Amino acid sequence: MRSATLALLSSLFLLLASGSQAQLTRTDPEHYGDGPSSGGLTTSNPTDPDYRSPNPRARVLMRRRRDLRNSSPPDPKLTKACRNGEFRQVREHRYIAVLNDKVFGAGIGGGRMLYDPMRLAQEGIVYVFVGQGTTNCRVYQLGVPSAS
Repeated sequence: MRSATLALLSSLFLLLASGSQAQLTRTDPEHYGDGPSSGGLTTSNPTDPDYRSPNPRARVLMRRRRDLRNSSPPDPKLTKACRNGEFRQVREHRYIAVLNDKVFGAGIGGGRMLYDPMRLAQEGIVYVFVGQGTTNCRVYQLGVPSAS
């Protein structure tokens, strides 16, 4: 049995080695982008900020020209819960907020976007996560979602 397996493997190796040397030059067209300049981002509105989402299928909950540092400070109760793993996005960067051309993970209270077993989130409020999954996690409350 063992010698038959070895014979089969050696003949397969010889077949592959002596076979046609077809060179693969391209796979599916979606595997190759238009280069680093495109970033895989397609926008219908040229005034939208140019950002790269960590998840191309993410849904934008909020867009603001204001920086996160210029908004309210992180919520201490939610930040502590995030650091303990008790308040977080169900799927990181599935939903995002774009603030001053920077992308942050986000979620809306009262939905299925957030893991919130202690019911800390308020319904309809956008929560922005910085450093989720780390001991330096910060959670910001930024109001209601943008109408897109």
